[in-house]
Amino acid sequence: MKYYHLVLLLALFGAGHAYAQTTPAPLDERLADYLRLARTGQVDSLLDMTDPELFAVVPREQLRAGLAGTTADGDLSVRIAEFAVDDVAAPVGYRRDTFVTVAAHVWLVFELRAPAYRTPGVRDRVRRMLEKTYGPARVRQTGEFELRALVDKSLLAIRRGAGRPWFFVEYGTADAAVLDLLVPPAVRERVGR
Repeated sequence: MKYYHLVLLLALFGAGHAYAQTTPAPLDERLADYLRLARTGQVDSLLDMTDPELFAVVPREQLRAGLAGTTADGDLSVRIAEFAVDDVAAPVGYRRDTFVTVAAHVWLVFELRAPAYRTPGVRDRVRRMLEKTYGPARVRQTGEFELRALVDKSLLAIRRGAGRPWFFVEYGTADAAVLDLLVPPAVRERVGR
């Protein structure tokens, strides 16, 4: 069984529908576009909105393969049920660049497709894995072969130069080393996530 797809999904997949906050208009519009692309699974367009400096650390094709491989594999499909932005922090400037942290949450729907996945034993193992990752209160069985997990998301919006477009990087605590390569230490202390 391909449980590694769940693990990869938990590390890479993001999505959604933007909740309006008091953000600079170009950021708000760009964030809404990014989240729409993620929700609809438009991987290449989503990568076009990812901070290009990330690709110096993680090759674009590696990210593409990971994102494309997490949404469905015949055994399991994953989709976004809903998305909400919880907080958009104040912009932090550093030289000519601007950084904004975005906290959000998303409900991911895991549909067990393959007959082997639909057995009670496997379904229960998938549920336990999700509960271990997110906590029992964040996982629900919403259908005989469907589980939902509430996932906290952190994004960093980056504008590299005044008047330039905003780009995004999703990150978690395990991604601290990568984020250190993209964001100056002085900014990391100020964005605090």
